Amino acid sequence: MRSEKTCTLPLIKGIALLTSLGLAIFALEKGQAKTIQRVNQDFTAIDAYVSEMMHAWNIPGAALAIIQNGQVVHLQGFGDADSSGRRVTPQTPFEIGSCSKSFTALAVMQLVEQGKIELDAPVQRYLPWFRLADPQASTRITVRNLLNHASGISKNADKRTMINPGRATLEEQVRYLQNVRLTQPPGTVYQYSNQNYMALALIIEAVSGQSYEEYLRKNIFGPLEMQNSYTATFEASQTGLSEGHTWWFGLPLKSLEKPRPDMLGAGYLMVSAEDMAHYLAAQLNGGKYGNASMLSPQGIDLMHQRTQLANQDSEYGIGWVNNTVDGLVQIEHGGSSASYRCQMILLPERGLGVAVLINVSGMLAPPPEWYIGNGVKAMLLSGKPVPVTRAFQDMYLRWNGGFLLATGLLAWSVIGGSLTWRKKMQRHPPKNRQEVLKRVILPIAGDGLIALALLLGLPIALGFYVWRGMFTWQPDAAYWCLGTGLAMSIKCVYRFWIGKFKTGT
Repeated sequence: MRSEKTCTLPLIKGIALLTSLGLAIFALEKGQAKTIQRVNQDFTAIDAYVSEMMHAWNIPGAALAIIQNGQVVHLQGFGDADSSGRRVTPQTPFEIGSCSKSFTALAVMQLVEQGKIELDAPVQRYLPWFRLADPQASTRITVRNLLNHASGISKNADKRTMINPGRATLEEQVRYLQNVRLTQPPGTVYQYSNQNYMALALIIEAVSGQSYEEYLRKNIFGPLEMQNSYTATFEASQTGLSEGHTWWFGLPLKSLEKPRPDMLGAGYLMVSAEDMAHYLAAQLNGGKYGNASMLSPQGIDLMHQRTQLANQDSEYGIGWVNNTVDGLVQIEHGGSSASYRCQMILLPERGLGVAVLINVSGMLAPPPEWYIGNGVKAMLLSGKPVPVTRAFQDMYLRWNGGFLLATGLLAWSVIGGSLTWRKKMQRHPPKNRQEVLKRVILPIAGDGLIALALLLGLPIALGFYVWRGMFTWQPDAAYWCLGTGLAMSIKCVYRFWIGKFKTGT
């Protein structure tokens, strides 16, 4: 027979355990309540703010996702998905631009945790043919360098992708790097380049034995229940892809951009707001969504961390940017194509995530998705309204005013100036070679230089390799510049003809 002390000992231990558990639950609930208390739940006001921003920025359609404490708490579609008037819903897919890089990074990290990729292994271990113009530097570029945008490949290398958009394969685009010279030694300086993530997509294919598209569908889209996310534009279009637009002098018109299957690893994945919410929830939950584990908590933390490079502390981690905003760590990434824009924001300390997708883009305008995303975040944290930003209207007021002024000056120069010049030539023809040089050749040469600057120099100055890129990303400015350059060329020919006729040269 056991003693009374022996009998009561388990009872005491049980009471102590229950008490400890109760205190732990209370503390956890108190901590969660503290977090929830800081987050505004007035989604009606937030939706109204997004709608006002869309009106102020001439955005045809948008979608919003909000995640709180690992749960999807708000999804909303706004405006039109296409010209038929079909409304945007949380299930409407949008292209997400460079936000795709975080998906590529997640895929690489999954293969790292499976032991199939080593972060600090040279790229040539997985792509033996990988070369740049410097053979020695090629051997030193690692997988981690590509993920951190610290390979030494600069953004200028991206210009080459404009030459055959959608026609070259992914491997052909990466093989082009054999003509590219590094601007910095590998692992020393952050330089954002799509080429880094295009190479990573090839590594995923080489290591997994699957196409990049198939890998994402099976290992990311499937487990995260991303039922309205796509890697093929045709497939997405069949299931309601939002129609992309580009601003023409501030007005959204249907985009001229073509699909870019060669750039899926760096951009051009198509994801709905609902699916993006699942993705962000996994990022905030240590890689878990429901019963699926996408990555270990340590792997997620590593992706979100800043990078210590040899020559700088980079805010770019592994597919994500790590900033501190108003005292809070903000993990984010933006994305843009010529037709769509996307912004992802994570606040790990608040368990908060925000995603904004819109179906219009343009190089001249400030990024509306950044303003909207951070405005929504501010309202969630403070519970106070955020003023609608007029940066878009102010900018296009200046740009359109400049275009109108320049067009007026051009018309006067080409039409009025040429007629005036002709009358002067008729009344006072050049009498000698010095006057021919001064009154005929030099003015024609000046106009010719302006025409050449507009037709040849402007695309390069704006960061485009060829005119095709400028017509895709900023068609209004492209057509205006092309028209201006041709008008100046016609003026040169006209003046040359009149000058030749009047001077007999």
